[in-house]
Amino acid sequence: MTALARCAIERNSAAALVMAQIIGLTEFDHGLGMDLAASWYARGRRDSSEPGKFSEAGAVLLAAILERRHGGGEA
Repeated sequence: MTALARCAIERNSAAALVMAQIIGLTEFDHGLGMDLAASWYARGRRDSSEPGKFSEAGAVLLAAILERRHGGGEA
């Protein structure tokens, strides 16, 4: 996870998207998971060389997170 975070911090948009996915699908006691996931998503979109493709991947990610949050089980 540390290596992934480092790649995301170094402007790797794919790594930021994976960070958003992992955080968005993880249950936290503090309730800030969605805010953290949204932050990594925004970072990845900003750093992406292909924002259109990134947005498509983001839509798939959001659907998976919402399904999981609304009782869809494991993602």
